[in-house]
Amino acid sequence: MLKSLLILNVIARLLLVSGPALSVDSEPHMNTKVCGQDEIYCADVSLNAGKRRLETNSIVTVEQIFGQDPQGTSWFYFGATLEDANGIGMAGDTVRVQIPAAVTPLGTVYPAVDVTYTILAGDVASSNPERTVALAVCTALNADANFIAAQWKCEVAKDFALVHIASRLYNEFGERSTWTVTCSGTTTCNRGYADIRRRGKPTELSRSPNDPRQGILAISGSVTTVPGSIGDRFFSYMKNSLNSSSMLIDCSPYIAGTCDFDVDAQAGTRVLVEYISCFGGGNGIKFGQFLSKSGGGLTNGISFIIRSEGQLFTFEPIKKTEDFKNLFATEAGNNFRIDIQAGSDQFIAQFRPTVPFPLEPTGTIAGGDDYVMAVLTDDISAGIQALQCAVFGFEEEP
Repeated sequence: MLKSLLILNVIARLLLVSGPALSVDSEPHMNTKVCGQDEIYCADVSLNAGKRRLETNSIVTVEQIFGQDPQGTSWFYFGATLEDANGIGMAGDTVRVQIPAAVTPLGTVYPAVDVTYTILAGDVASSNPERTVALAVCTALNADANFIAAQWKCEVAKDFALVHIASRLYNEFGERSTWTVTCSGTTTCNRGYADIRRRGKPTELSRSPNDPRQGILAISGSVTTVPGSIGDRFFSYMKNSLNSSSMLIDCSPYIAGTCDFDVDAQAGTRVLVEYISCFGGGNGIKFGQFLSKSGGGLTNGISFIIRSEGQLFTFEPIKKTEDFKNLFATEAGNNFRIDIQAGSDQFIAQFRPTVPFPLEPTGTIAGGDDYVMAVLTDDISAGIQALQCAVFGFEEEP
């Protein structure tokens, strides 16, 4: 009897030990609702990508849209803070900008920059001395041979004394791990960044004409620059040394000045050229000759030359009517037209670059000022009724 009781006791203990392994209870759970304060509308769960997910919507507000600048940039300003407008001390103080050379062996191609500007009494007496000095420092940098050789460009922010330095080179060759700006005396200056790197920059919005509290971001295709107001528009005929815009002259042989029709850089303002337009008229304008001048094309042709930021671009000579269409008006859009009328035909040809090119202010570019020029080397004084060229664009502060 005792033996039977012991066996039953052992079996009972085994059942207690193995019981949980033989039957597994499900995990405990409870129903939960996520509802609004009025408890009328509640969130639900749906099957999404194989998982049960809470159904939600999200609204994201983008404070700024950033774009990556492909060229290395940095900047500095005068004063203890960006809001400080008292960063200029006394005449005789100096502002020294130093940028190291590129790494070996590119250091010989892109050398180090070391430019010092000494503040003048007129700078201190200016109604806006910080901006006056900023413009002067930028002019000194853009006129420095090493600064230009190293492919740098200096600009001053509009209505402000922030000096911006940018590489003209794309990617890493235009970057520097360090650079310095040092102000002596009581003049103070600070860098925005301790290096020159490609970095993200926020974009601008135009104010809505319907509600100026809102902005308009309208980008389609290429981004181009537009003038801020009608007062900033720029227009000028290309004229020769006789102050004439008519190209109906004898330039065979070529006469310097008389046969050069140009638009020069302006003093104190940068001109952003949107397009160059040539137009005229004659009886019997057609292809295979130069406009209405019979006898085939010109011997040498009209040579158009652009000097922008110290760099030259020269068109192929315009010798025949079709050259205006095929060599001059090819950049963007349908920029060539001939109107045939009895007794007097008209033509227009426009060079419209995708992005406006600048004519930097006079005295700011090493090696001479920028310009747009047409050089005549043939006799076109007869056989054509009219021929002129003009430059269109807008002005902005440097």
